[in-house]
Amino acid sequence: MEKTFLVLGGDLRNVYLAEQLAEDGARVKLTGFSAGIGPSGGTGPSGGTGPSGYAGGLENITDLDEAAREADIIVGPIPFTKGSDLNTPFNTKEITLAELFQALRPGQILFGGMLTAFQGFAARCGIKAFDLLKREEMAVFNAIPSAEGAVQIAMENTQATIHGSSVLVTGFGRIGKVLCRLLSAFGANVYAAARKHEDIALIKGCGYNAVGYAQLPQLMADMDIIINTVPSIIFDKTNLKYVKRGGLMIDLASSPFGVDMDVCHREGINLIRALSLPGKVAPLTAARYIKETIYNILEEMSGKLDYPGGGEFI
Repeated sequence: MEKTFLVLGGDLRNVYLAEQLAEDGARVKLTGFSAGIGPSGGTGPSGGTGPSGYAGGLENITDLDEAAREADIIVGPIPFTKGSDLNTPFNTKEITLAELFQALRPGQILFGGMLTAFQGFAARCGIKAFDLLKREEMAVFNAIPSAEGAVQIAMENTQATIHGSSVLVTGFGRIGKVLCRLLSAFGANVYAAARKHEDIALIKGCGYNAVGYAQLPQLMADMDIIINTVPSIIFDKTNLKYVKRGGLMIDLASSPFGVDMDVCHREGINLIRALSLPGKVAPLTAARYIKETIYNILEEMSGKLDYPGGGEFI
């Protein structure tokens, strides 16, 4: 039995996702996108232009109740919320979370990013909710555009080449590993900081300069670029005073972030807090990652899938 997807708000990732699902043969509807904005070729919140038009058969439904009533699988935004509302940057009308859950019905499947806090409530409503950002494959996929976006930001905000620059990466997780590899390929002198002994050993094995966090104050004054990937304050008033004047700091971490922004402002440190880079620098590719992760979850639930990669999804 064919299922109906509802793509509910979100940024360009969800716009492209809707088109890709339709291209795979799925029945897809949209809501949370105002006419003339985003998917229909209008301008997004940052002035960029969305895709030239809907893929064949896509329908934009303005009434949330109607849209949700017809859907079996709902794909929400990444991140799921903005304040107390659904994250709908291409919509001129706000959708509250209360309105959303009133429109949903038992038996539906809900996907989104950073919606773990709502999973218990969804379960009580008879809705299976999945946080895409908690999936390991999604985290690995997202590391690639995040790392590429960080390199792009560094290139656009420095007056020197990456080649020959000294770059410190704090954290050697998924993003840190990809980022160090990219920076090294550009010819940077790469330093990577980590806490775990096994990570320090791996950093050395990859040919980068391994750094313990206790060494940061002695090292920071020599770094042209510092990129943080750790969502915990690593750089505060005790060590930000060592940052090289004229250097660049990029914080890729989610809240509570890794760099104290207030201290940077007071000290005149050039800090760029770069959030949600996959949706900004590579929404088309990021949409493919979202789609693949959703397909994986649906296949795990049923053992079958009637779109590319499996048999019938029941």
